[in-house]
Amino acid sequence: AAQQTLRLINREEELAVLQEAICQPGTDTRVVILTVSEDDQDFLAAIRHGADGYLVKSIRPEALFQELRGLAQGEAPISREMASKLIRQMARRERMTISAGLPETLSAREREVLALLAEGLSNEEIAEELHIAVNTVRNHVRNILEKLGVRNRVQAAVYAVRCSLMDRQ
Repeated sequence: AAQQTLRLINREEELAVLQEAICQPGTDTRVVILTVSEDDQDFLAAIRHGADGYLVKSIRPEALFQELRGLAQGEAPISREMASKLIRQMARRERMTISAGLPETLSAREREVLALLAEGLSNEEIAEELHIAVNTVRNHVRNILEKLGVRNRVQAAVYAVRCSLMDRQ
């Protein structure tokens, strides 16, 4: 029979306490952080130290119980807020990876625009994401097409993806 324990850890205690609890020989301890912190670094530190999940205390009690039941079935409970942040962070890293393999002739802003274009965003969506005017996006796209020597957005997106894939190999 598995022993279930709830341990409250004060902020002053190190996350190493979690690691110690998790690494006990012969235990299959599952750890979920229930916290007020929505800080990315706190989230990543908890996961690095072996936490199985990360929930924000503003979670409704019914949802908390549902997440804990999911944990028992092997799921990793993560609050929607943290999942959204994680997805945005991964998307930013992907855009940076795409940018890394592009010709030096593209400006930093053109690289950003191309990365978003490669994700399938429209000019309007790119403008909103980068907080610039739609006409500015159109100018960037025109410059990108010219600098890459391609005829359309699809070819530019394919070029960006190929550069990204070649960087990963």
